[in-house]
Amino acid sequence: MNKKVITGLSVFGVLIAIVIVAGLVVNKPAQQGPAVSSTGDVTDTNAAAAFYNGKVIKWIIPYSPGGGYDEYVRLIAPFMEKYSGARIDVLNLPGAGGMRGVNELYSSPNTGLIIGIINGSALITSQLAGIKGAEYELDKFEYLGRIIADPRVLVLSNKSNISTFDTFLESGEPIKIGATGLGGSTYVDAVIS
Repeated sequence: MNKKVITGLSVFGVLIAIVIVAGLVVNKPAQQGPAVSSTGDVTDTNAAAAFYNGKVIKWIIPYSPGGGYDEYVRLIAPFMEKYSGARIDVLNLPGAGGMRGVNELYSSPNTGLIIGIINGSALITSQLAGIKGAEYELDKFEYLGRIIADPRVLVLSNKSNISTFDTFLESGEPIKIGATGLGGSTYVDAVIS
């Protein structure tokens, strides 16, 4: 690797550490963690650094190894370890479109040492739609940040005679919609449609 690439990776590491919270949640505000203001800002960075140094953070990924969320975590975790002084233990808990891992995160002790990466839109819609297995209350999570907001797109074959969303809503015609898994965003989108 040339020096320019290494420098770029170092800068990238610092940026990742700064925005490390992107897409992460903790189960509830930490009772023993660093001081946090009402806006979610850490009020004493020295206290935060001291709190995490030498500790173990369990990072729950509610999806299988090798997917996008798993890749995000495995990319970010070494930088979290480097800049926080904590060891990161990654735990994949796939199942029910992410609900298994999120349920585990939700029921974990609120120590500030258990975090997760979630598909927020899927879990919100799962809770709102009353999907079986959603044993969490999203308003009880402490949100640390967001990685991405994907737009939703509904595409139908031109053989369907449906050319607008209004026509889709009014058609009454049965439509097959594929989904990636029970409780996932594509499943919930299909149920809501």
